[in-house]
Amino acid sequence: MLRARRLVLVFAAFVFVGFGLLVGRLAWLHLGHAERAERQLSQSSGEVSLPSCRGNMLDRHARPLARSVRELRVHLWPPKLLRTAGALRTREEVEASIEIILETLGTRLSWGRDQLEYTIREALAASLGGVQRNLPLGDPVRDPYAIEELLVQADDALRRLDLTVTCERVYPAGTTAGSLVGFVGHEGVGAAGLEWGLEDLLVGEDGMRQVRVDCGGRPILSPHDEIVPARDGCDVMLTLDATLQELVEQELVAVVAEQEARGGAAVILDALGGDVLALASVPLLDANDTSQRLPHNMRLRAIQDQYAPGSTIKPLLMATALERGWVTPSSRIDCRTERGRFGRRVVTDTKPQQRDLSPEEILIYSSNIGMANIFTALVPDARRRDTSLMAPVRDALLRLGLGSPLGVPLPGELPGTIQPIDQWKRNYTLVSVAFGYEMAVTPLQMAAAIATLADGYYRAPRLVSGWREPGGSWEPVDRKPPRRVFAPDVAAMVRDWMVQVIESGSSASARVEGVSVAGKTGTSAKEHDRSVENHSFVALVPAEAPRWVLLVMLDEPQHGRFSSRTTAPAAGRVLRRSLDYLGQLPNDP
Repeated sequence: MLRARRLVLVFAAFVFVGFGLLVGRLAWLHLGHAERAERQLSQSSGEVSLPSCRGNMLDRHARPLARSVRELRVHLWPPKLLRTAGALRTREEVEASIEIILETLGTRLSWGRDQLEYTIREALAASLGGVQRNLPLGDPVRDPYAIEELLVQADDALRRLDLTVTCERVYPAGTTAGSLVGFVGHEGVGAAGLEWGLEDLLVGEDGMRQVRVDCGGRPILSPHDEIVPARDGCDVMLTLDATLQELVEQELVAVVAEQEARGGAAVILDALGGDVLALASVPLLDANDTSQRLPHNMRLRAIQDQYAPGSTIKPLLMATALERGWVTPSSRIDCRTERGRFGRRVVTDTKPQQRDLSPEEILIYSSNIGMANIFTALVPDARRRDTSLMAPVRDALLRLGLGSPLGVPLPGELPGTIQPIDQWKRNYTLVSVAFGYEMAVTPLQMAAAIATLADGYYRAPRLVSGWREPGGSWEPVDRKPPRRVFAPDVAAMVRDWMVQVIESGSSASARVEGVSVAGKTGTSAKEHDRSVENHSFVALVPAEAPRWVLLVMLDEPQHGRFSSRTTAPAAGRVLRRSLDYLGQLPNDP
């Protein structure tokens, strides 16, 4: 009896333990299900990237200077099409795959079906000859919004190709404004020029499609996929005129070659708005050719070259002297050679005039002695250390936008140099500044300063006129308010004198038949080597009511002693071609 009871108890214990284990197993399965399900879900999901495109850069007439092309890039590695699991596929299998590829991609790409088939078969023929290579078949896609669906719907034939959605940057204008527009680096970020300076506007934001993938890692399309659409960058409209830019570059390249100069720069400004219509630098850059992306080709000389303006500063300083009452149009200034001595400093003129000259004649003959005597008269010799008497001259230069960056959206802009007032000396700094030495400017700074002689107002140069988000409307970029520098009648008087510089001086090569030109040459030795020079020329046209400002600068020309033989003729050619394009030349009877 006792033995039977023990057997019953042992049996009951086994039953109880087994039941407990079963309950525990069920509980474990139930509690771990959510975690396993979540892990399985994460292992079976993936992302398809939806790349964004950078915004386009357009000139003032909406002609593209830089644009983005959305592409379906196809790489074909022939063995992947010819083999399966290491074994050769039959000819019929390969032909069937090719037909599927042609049917699918031939309708998606702007390339024709015949061109696509020829390229594939050419690659296969090369492979059979022992050559293995990746073959890009990239071309703009007609329907960029369906690209990701093509990728997820791809069948076995398409999976034998490597399909990648890209957004390529191209520069349709080639070398036109090449160094100014710049280029995008391999990582898709602006690396030079306006591509760098306008990065915040041009860059987009990539999108994403959350998809499920099969056991082979291939995405499975579902209408319930979570999609974050890509946001393309903003389009930017520049103030440039691509046609003007091109013809200025052509003439600049020609004169740099003719003079065997190290380089050159040229600027055309809208005199009454401050818009930059052309901003050229030589050597040129074609951003489509990566082999040209060298430092000397990327140099933006119009904002990165600093040079002494020489005699081109004289019209501005003469206008300052007239504005401040330091001289009058009827003043007579002693310009004899013996009046060129300032302490131990001796100043000379290229064309000495042994007599008194009027302010107009000082500009026409470009008298350094005359300019120096006008400004040293502000500081009596007994007070030659009193910098407060020289401060108005320095302040006038600063009001002309010299000595500080202009703030254009370009990398590496130099500020120019205007010495601090406590470093000025009457017989050195003041005398030198009077004819454009002991100071440095950039070509764009100098062009903007000369533009004040159009109506007496300084306007900061502007390179961007507007921008728009994808699908949006254009948002204008406000101009900075102009500031008065000269009275209009003073500006008009100095322009009239600058016309005589062209008509009566040595710069007749800058004349334009039927259009009055107000101009001035400048020749300045380099500070580090007085044997080499910068030559420059500035002009306002038409002189009676200026609408455009031109500056041409050459770095170390080799075959002309003065700017009248180098930059003035080049400026004349630029003016004639530019005014013809702008419809400003009188009709030929």
